[in-house]
Amino acid sequence: MGSAICRRCHNGPESSEHVFKECPIAKETWSMLGFNWPSQEDNSDFSDWLNNIFELFSFNQCRTIACALWVLWNTRNIFIHEGELKSGSQTTAFIKNYIRELDRLSLSLPTMRVLISRWDAPTDPWVKINFDAAFKKELKESCSGLVARNARSEVIFAKTIFHMNIPSAFAAEAMACLQAIRVGLLQGLRKVKVEGDSRTVIRKLQEKVDDRSEIEVFIQDSKYLSFDFESCVFRFVSREANKVAHLFANEGLQKNETTYLQNTLTSSVEEALNEERRRVKS
Repeated sequence: MGSAICRRCHNGPESSEHVFKECPIAKETWSMLGFNWPSQEDNSDFSDWLNNIFELFSFNQCRTIACALWVLWNTRNIFIHEGELKSGSQTTAFIKNYIRELDRLSLSLPTMRVLISRWDAPTDPWVKINFDAAFKKELKESCSGLVARNARSEVIFAKTIFHMNIPSAFAAEAMACLQAIRVGLLQGLRKVKVEGDSRTVIRKLQEKVDDRSEIEVFIQDSKYLSFDFESCVFRFVSREANKVAHLFANEGLQKNETTYLQNTLTSSVEEALNEERRRVKS
């Protein structure tokens, strides 16, 4: 998108940031839909902002956001090519009506069972390290949850690491991945599969190009340290397959503490581990 002045409000460059977030019509639309976006940093990437949203918000919220982005773009084009200006309230009404129509149509469609992926044990001599992060936006606190297991589903290590002054959930996830790699190296592991449910973080680690987002330091360090293993693979998994690390992270955040749980596990985590062991053996 070019840098010409916005033709609707004449109060900013017609960038992706402005059209979809900063233009008064966009702001009014988001507010009426119940969303309030903080301003992006000058060096932040709009696509990273989108990726972060679709990882953090619920399915229904993401559906509303995707629909709103589509409608905001269409109303912008209609104004430019046809001269018809839609207000934020008109835009919001269209979005809500469109989603209601989608819901109505979905009731007449046949249902489909979705297979939820589960954690599976690695093949010997590989070790799987699962990571996740819990984040308190209002306090800017996070906790990394790490758990490593071998081919027999035995826990090699389990650790929570509490942090303060974390800027975003996006950064919390990237930091958790970096810490998973560091602990794995300290444990002397040689072949590891590092798994997390942050699609964006895993994608950035798999890419060969340099990262230029807010988490570039974590991504670069993770890539650099991964070469110290004999083999290291980064893999995206569902939240269900990352359940134990997720529980670790949330419990650590609630307690505001860093713990190294090599032998002693909480009851909820132990229950989740036993459930996955039984599933792997069956």
